[in-house]
Amino acid sequence: MSSIIQLRQEIEKLHEELLHLILKRKNLVSQIWEIKKTNRRDMIDLDREKALIDQFDQTPELQNDPALKNFYHNVVKNIIAENKKYARKA
Repeated sequence: MSSIIQLRQEIEKLHEELLHLILKRKNLVSQIWEIKKTNRRDMIDLDREKALIDQFDQTPELQNDPALKNFYHNVVKNIIAENKKYARKA
């Protein structure tokens, strides 16, 4: 049973790290959006979004596991979509 507790504690640490990474990403995206506003550029760049989604497709972990690749793509798509919603509200 203690191994489950230890594993859950590791997951909690990962979630804390994820939160810090999400906050860092949010701040970087906000800076990009400010630059785009200032320079009157399109806020959405679908080519860039696709590149972010496909960025790690050549890694062995994703190449060898289509379900993991799909999982990863969905996570990145969701991060992008949620960041857009957040940026529009801010």
